[in-house]
Amino acid sequence: MTEAQELEILKDALYHFGYSHQQTKCIEEMSELIKEFCKEKDGKGDIEHIAEEIADVYITLDQMVIYNDIYEKVKQYREKKLERLRYLVFMEQYG
Repeated sequence: MTEAQELEILKDALYHFGYSHQQTKCIEEMSELIKEFCKEKDGKGDIEHIAEEIADVYITLDQMVIYNDIYEKVKQYREKKLERLRYLVFMEQYG
């Protein structure tokens, strides 16, 4: 599937179901992912379920980005946070 096809599907679902519904769905999907991580920590995790829930979270988060037209803002924050993470790892390794 191409990026354009993915974007079309995300927009279609977002506008069909509505922002509020998809926002609630996003919260539900994040909750399901947390539940799967908790199971994993208890030794009862299933990597297939974790992968599926991560995919669901990505899909609903993508819809939130699309609706709020914040791709560039998210990209900037992501880069900033990755730089911070790189610094923290470096400091842990090399003092």
